[in-house]
Formats: sequence, C-alpha cells, structure tokens
Amino acid sequence: LVFSNFKVHFVGRMTDAQLAQQAKSRGNKHFSKKEWDLAIKEYSEAIDLDPTQHAFYSNRSACFAGKQQYSRALTDAEKCVELKPDWPKGYSRKGLALFKLGRLSDAEACYTEGLKYDANNASLKEGLEQTQQEKERQKSGGPGVGGPGGLFGPDMYMKIQSDPELREYAKDPTFMQKVNMLMSNPQQAMQLGLLNDPRMQKLFEVMLGMKLGTAPTGKDMAEEPKVAETTNEPADEQIPEPMDTTPDEKEEPVISEEKKEDIEKLEREKKALEWKTKGNELYSEKKLDEALEAYQKAQELDPNKPAYLLNQSAVLFMQKKWKDCLKICEETIELCRSKYLDLKWTFKAYKRMGSVFEEQGEFSQAIQFYKKALIEKNDRQLKKKSSNVTTQKEKSRGYSIFGSRKSTRTQDKR
Repeated sequence: LVFSNFKVHFVGRMTDAQLAQQAKSRGNKHFSKKEWDLAIKEYSEAIDLDPTQHAFYSNRSACFAGKQQYSRALTDAEKCVELKPDWPKGYSRKGLALFKLGRLSDAEACYTEGLKYDANNASLKEGLEQTQQEKERQKSGGPGVGGPGGLFGPDMYMKIQSDPELREYAKDPTFMQKVNMLMSNPQQAMQLGLLNDPRMQKLFEVMLGMKLGTAPTGKDMAEEPKVAETTNEPADEQIPEPMDTTPDEKEEPVISEEKKEDIEKLEREKKALEWKTKGNELYSEKKLDEALEAYQKAQELDPNKPAYLLNQSAVLFMQKKWKDCLKICEETIELCRSKYLDLKWTFKAYKRMGSVFEEQGEFSQAIQFYKKALIEKNDRQLKKKSSNVTTQKEKSRGYSIFGSRKSTRTQDKR
C-alpha cells in the first residue's frame, strides 16, 4: 500500500513475464562477456518463468554453441523455430548447430527455409553458402572448412565413429571436450599441448592419413641447394563462420573493451608496410642483401608481424645461409606461440625448415618438419611433397646399400 494525498494505491507484484525479461537482461550481460554458464543459468530461469518466448531459447542456443555443445544448441534452436517459425534468426541458430554436427544436408535445408522469410538475411545467406561449399569439398575429396586449413571440419565426428580405436575414445567426455576445442579454436588447443595426449595424436594421424614422428633437433648444414624456393607469402584465406553470436531482441548495448590503437602505432605500422613493399621489390630484382635489410627495418618497426620474419627467411634461403634461415624460422614459431597468432605462419615456418633440410639431402629431418607443418595446416600439396621426399629417401637408402655391397665385392676380387 502506498498513501499519497490520502489516496490509496495498490502496487502489485511483478508478473512472471516481467521477471523473465529481467532474467533475460542479466543473461545478456553475461552473454556479452562470453560467460556462457552464467548466461545459460539466467536464460534457463527466463524459460522457466515464461516458456512461450522464442528469443529465450535462441539466446540459450547461442550459448550452447559457444560452449561447442551443438546437440543442446540444436534442441533449443528447434524449440525457437517451433515457437516462431517465421523468425529468420531461429533458422540461423538451427543451421549452425546442424552444420557443426556434420549434418550438412539438413543444415542446407534449414538455411533455405529461413531465407523464405527473409531473402536478404546476411547470416542465412552466409551459412547456406558455406554449407554448400563444404558439401562440394566433401564430394570432391577436398579439405573441409573447420580448423587449420580444414583439417578439423564437420566430417571429423564421422571419422571418429568410423575408426574403432577413436570410437572407444569418444565415450570419454574429456576426449570429446578436446575434440570440440580443436573444432572451435585449434590454435589455442595446440598451445595447451593437446598433442601430449596419445589419443589426440591418434586423431591427428587419422585426419592426416599418416603416422606422426618426433621432430629432430637439427644439425649443421654445408652443401649448396639444388633448387631455390620461391617465397611470395600468400594472403590467408578468410572463411566466415556462419554463427550469429548476438543475443536477440531489445539487447542492451555492448561496450567494446578493446582500446583504439594510437596514432603513433599506426604510423609505425604504416612505415613497416612501406619497408616490406620496398623489400618485395628488391627481392624480385634479386637484390637480396638490400631486400633483407628492408625486411629487417620493417620488423624493427612492427616486431609482432611474423610475415616480416618469414620474408627474411626467404632471402636467407635464397642466399643458402641455412643456419640463419632456420634461426629466423624458429623465431617466427616462438613469436606465433607467444602471441597466439594464426597457424598459417607456423605452417610456413615449419615448411621452410623442411625445405632447408630437403635441399641438404637430409630427407629424414625434412619429412619430420613437413609433418609438423601439416599439423598446423592440412595442405594437400605439402602432403604430396612429403610423400615424394619419403620415396626419395628410400631410393637414396637403396643406392647407399647397393654402393656399399659393390665396393665390398670389388675389394674381394682384389
């Protein structure tokens, strides 16, 4: 009761629908910070209070997707679509879960259905395009879109089930948690040392189609190379993720915590890029010493760019300075690991190290570094090259044995 000017006003308690909206708002705050478990708790409370609101299920589905729990994400997305079948975002949530579960035909049908209600919806169009591309890749035997270079695409679950040993591992939730981590963030998974788990090594072997060995520590080299490696660093192919990770309807604005780069840093990066461009021009003109100096200046201005280090290693490779080339490649790998940079850079560094050993005729070491590169990124051309080097290694071993026997027979005759 509230008394005001001798009038009596009755203040009623909040309805379940109002309490549900409050729970949803709390969930949105956790969502914006990627605090998935806390957000799920709030959205679940909202659903208990008002199970008729499709947006609650949509938001909780996005949280489950954030945790790589795609079966649960699918269940909530299906409920969302059931409650509001003309809402495009529900189909986006459902399509993502189906895609991540490897159900590509169902995902394609879902995205197509959603586009009937909003033909210009960017998320649905993007999801449909990526799903169709993945289907085509699987038909042609090409790499998938998940993980480094497609090594851990949606078909990884199917490969696990088709392998008797991996199928047994899949019964362990901790193993599947690591698998999901590889699907969502392979770079972080590598940093956490997943390959220390023999089960994960087995998974890599199945996905790569080859046995993994232990990388060598390296040794001194002296001979001149036979063929120089060309090194115009290609731009990384950006494959969009068909996931709309924003809470739905009447969201509170999310304030980014990222700091804007100051003018001085931007100016350094600009100058570094200018030196890199100059280095590329000098490199193409075979002015290797000048090119190396330009790349070094670029790195000094912007020391966190692995491309500038790899450019230096390319020059050193052409100059046949093997020890220096390997050292720069190792620095590149150390930088990438410490800064959690894209795996494409460590792929290139390991690949170049393999090339150094191959040019030396050190085929065993070359193969080991090529295998390390393939862990970073599944590359068909490198797999073929590694296979060719293996064949070359076996041939050279055969020649060595034959030559030894021939020498012995010659001595016997004498």
